Amino acid sequence: MHKRIKQFIQIFLIAVFAVCLTNFVAKKIDIAKKDAEIDAINQQIRDQKLKNGELEDILSEENEEDFYRNQAEDNLGYGYPNEKVYQDITGY
Repeated sequence: MHKRIKQFIQIFLIAVFAVCLTNFVAKKIDIAKKDAEIDAINQQIRDQKLKNGELEDILSEENEEDFYRNQAEDNLGYGYPNEKVYQDITGY
């Protein structure tokens, strides 16, 4: 009887160890995925800061009229009356 209890405890401990090991590996995988997401977000932040710096440079040159004209043309599709706009579709 005493030998059976000992075997049961050994099997129980092996099962607990297997569950803990599985959970540990799963958590490591989750951490790696989250690190990749953080890296992607940090890259987006760097890109946005670069864009912001370019826009600040344009505004600091006291060239507001050109800035607003470019924003209206590029982002909103506006132009001057009777203006012809040609687009380069060659891809260069």
